[in-house]
Amino acid sequence: RSNSTSGSPVIMGEDFFIGCLNPHADAKFKFDGSNLFCTASPEQEFYYAEGEPLELWQEYNCYVNRLLPPKDDAVVPALREIEYCTWVEQKKFALKEYNDDGMTGAVRAMNDRFIDDYLQRVDRMQLPRGVFTLDHGWMQGADRFDFGLPRPDADKFKDFPATIRRIKDAGFMPGLWFAPAFLYPDSDLFKECPEAKGEMFTGANEGGFQFPLHYFEVTPATSNAIQNHFVRVFKPYLDMGIMKLKIDFTYNNKSKMIKILELLYKAVKSINPAVEVEGHIPDIFATSYQDAIRLNDLVIESNPEWRELFEAHYKVCLNSSFNTQLNLDHIGTNSPGISANDFLKSLDQFKGKKGYPVISLLPDNFSDNTVRAVRDYLTDYVSLFSAQPFGMR
Repeated sequence: RSNSTSGSPVIMGEDFFIGCLNPHADAKFKFDGSNLFCTASPEQEFYYAEGEPLELWQEYNCYVNRLLPPKDDAVVPALREIEYCTWVEQKKFALKEYNDDGMTGAVRAMNDRFIDDYLQRVDRMQLPRGVFTLDHGWMQGADRFDFGLPRPDADKFKDFPATIRRIKDAGFMPGLWFAPAFLYPDSDLFKECPEAKGEMFTGANEGGFQFPLHYFEVTPATSNAIQNHFVRVFKPYLDMGIMKLKIDFTYNNKSKMIKILELLYKAVKSINPAVEVEGHIPDIFATSYQDAIRLNDLVIESNPEWRELFEAHYKVCLNSSFNTQLNLDHIGTNSPGISANDFLKSLDQFKGKKGYPVISLLPDNFSDNTVRAVRDYLTDYVSLFSAQPFGMR
């Protein structure tokens, strides 16, 4: 069931556990119903133990964790906050106004008026403050993923720094969505450093787009150019006061995606170590380059067993990223048409989970009782968990 999310490179049998120790070396497993076969490159090594596999997974995590570079979560204040993210509410607005809840409609919905309305609704519901993240749609070229060096869409935002200031003045930490790991072939970076152009994006995506986007190819010869590119991408927004980056679309070959994340993470931390970098690769070897790891969200309409799928995603992410905060994305799933009853069922699944909750579709779409239930849960979370410190690991 959990094959719709990533995870650490491990194999669990009834009474044994195997974990890869080199994230950049191949290992292929095949089970014929009786025997497990492995084909591995000479560079790959394995952690093998017999016993209860979930317990052994934790022992493997501790072993690998000692080999990873240290990461100081205590300097990242957004990790102790709840998060509001605009994506599903964008889809809800687009469905109502344009009869289009796909990527194009959701991107169209994002503008100053939408942001101000969202903030006012949170205020009217008396929900706790936290991080407020503008999702996909704030950049020029958003409908084509043609970002290059991202620029705010001037037709939507008259003064983007002023928009960010309004979010801060309303009591929130501002965050922004980025898909920074790929570019079009004619981008300035690929012209300046042709060797940095890697394989094409072929992963799944909500919009079903098929644009000729190429991921970065990280090598010793291209690393400096790519990291400098990331500094140019993020610095203008961190200078505005952005405290959280929601990184999306690192979906291809995981070894290559981890190398991209490493350069991205180093670029961000060289500008401001306190900024949260949220990614979506739940893998022990990727945790060093993500401050929070997002659960793969789900859509009710295409997943009748969505509650079981949420639990499966959570289990994989929790065990693959035991040393990193989880981003529980998000209450009410990714479905703008969710019923009030299912919204509350989704809310119940968040209770007691490790990680900070994410709200996108606002509860005032339903009833006063739904608003109260969400407010009570968020208030309890803030009082119980937001003050707990994160430390050096």
